[in-house]
Formats: sequence, structure tokens, C-alpha cells
Amino acid sequence: MSKTLHAIFWVWLHLLQFCVSNQTLSVDEDRANKPWRPLPAERITKSQARCLRWLLLPLCLLQSFYYSGAVRPGIALTIGIFVNNELSFDAHWFTRGICNGLGYAAFNSGATYVACGEQRILSFMHSLP
Repeated sequence: MSKTLHAIFWVWLHLLQFCVSNQTLSVDEDRANKPWRPLPAERITKSQARCLRWLLLPLCLLQSFYYSGAVRPGIALTIGIFVNNELSFDAHWFTRGICNGLGYAAFNSGATYVACGEQRILSFMHSLP
């Protein structure tokens, strides 16, 4: 499988962790605004979604450890998702903006490490003047 597909899967799994976490905390909002989502449409229960959310956390970390360069971005995303959703940093525009910015940076760097490999990025940086 190409490294690009590995990077896509890494991003997808971490994004799934975020989406499941986010949607378990806003079922009423989704029921009003996005009724096709799994929780409002009752295709999955809230307790099943919470279980999936917490199962995805170690799975994402294990995947990040598999791609050694993606460890720090994976840990940053896991902490960021927890802070943003469970600690309600998404409730204020300022903290939500910080979480979003750090999240984009972690997604981008993690995908880059997975796609390029840590060795390539580091060897390129060492060759700079």
C-alpha cells in the first residue's frame, strides 16, 4: 500500500476519533441541525458511541506509534480532542480557535510524517545550508 494511503488512513482514523467524541456531546444540537447523523438517526446509541470514542483513543495512539514520526502529532491530537470536547474548550471562540489551529497543525504534521517517513524529513532538514 502506498504511503499516501497510509497517510489518508491515519488522518481518517484520527478524524473519526474527533467526530465521534464531538457528536456524543451534542446529540440534541445534531437532532435539530443534522438529523441524518448516526446518533440522532438512532443507528447507534449514545453509550455505544461513547464506547467507540474511548476505543478509538488507544487505537489512534497505537497507529501513531506504528509510524514513529507521527507519535507527537498523534498524542497532540488525542489531548487536543479531549481538551476541545470533554473539557468544553469549544464553547468559547478564543479557545476553540486555538484548538482548531493546533488540530490542523497536528493533522498536517502527522500526515506528512506518515506519508514521507521520519527519516526523509530529518535527512532533508540536515541537508539545508
